[in-house]
This record gives sequence, C-alpha cells and structure tokens, in this order.
Amino acid sequence: METSCVVKPAKVLITGGTGFVGRHLILRLMSMGWEVHAITRQQSLVQENLDNTEMRWHLHDGTTSSMIALISESKPNLVIHLASLFLGFHPGKTLPIPQGTITSLSR
Repeated sequence: METSCVVKPAKVLITGGTGFVGRHLILRLMSMGWEVHAITRQQSLVQENLDNTEMRWHLHDGTTSSMIALISESKPNLVIHLASLFLGFHPGKTLPIPQGTITSLSR
C-alpha cells in the first residue's frame, strides 16, 4: 500500500531561524510557498540571505508577554521550535595541548 504525505503550504512560526538548521528550513519552506515567520533575539544576527526575503522577523525580548503577542500577531498554523541557548567558552588553560601537537602541525 503506497502512502504519501502532502502538506499544503500554510503559515509557520520558527524559533531558531538564525541557526544553521533554521536558516535552511526557512529557505526551503519559502521555496514551497509557505508564509514564514521567525523569532529572533536582539543579540542574534539575521543572515544576509534571509534579511531580504519576504518572510517576517519577530523580535522576542525573552518575556512571556512578548511571546504571546507575537504568536497572536502571526497566527501560525504550525510552530517549529529549533532555538537553543548555547554559550561556548573555553579558556586556553582548561584545554591542554598535548606535547608534540604544535610541532606535528607545523611540518
């Protein structure tokens, strides 16, 4: 029995749209005719290839009331949550460099 899943274009709200997966998902959905809304934080950088598209960016300040307001405004049929908070910090003294690494890399 053959089955197929056909999803008609609708309105989607994406969190994490400035990340690698989110950026590519936005472009794909837009190419399929979806109306795309994405949430971003003040600190996030909107990628150049997304900044000039017909999608709508919503600035979220981290509060519940801000989230409720932007969901009420965008009225999505679907929400895709890809956002995460990643804080990478590796001071040099916590990452030991094995002896010989620099020598072998320079040859």
